[in-house]
Amino acid sequence: MQAERAKQLRKAELSMLAQVARLDDVAKEEQLRQVAAAEAAHERNLESLRSEWAAQLAQMQADVQHQQQIMAYTLKAKEEVGERRRSQEEAEGNTGREEGVTGGGGRKYREGGGG
Repeated sequence: MQAERAKQLRKAELSMLAQVARLDDVAKEEQLRQVAAAEAAHERNLESLRSEWAAQLAQMQADVQHQQQIMAYTLKAKEEVGERRRSQEEAEGNTGREEGVTGGGGRKYREGGGG
């Protein structure tokens, strides 16, 4: 009877150890699921940030390109105005060199008049 009781006790002990091992495995699996869920949430957050940053970068690049186009247009317009002005001066025979430093009203000074 003592042997039977020891056998039953050992069987219950092994059963309890097996149950503890199963519960430990379940706890570890749950912990792994939680870690995986946290990693997935973190990855989604990073992807969202990357997407937001990519959109901001694209907008900034578009703004820079637009500013470059405006600057190129402005420069071209200034060059065209300068070319037209030179063409008009050449057509009128007025290159600006005859007037010298005094500009258009220099006659007074050259002739010694008023002052």
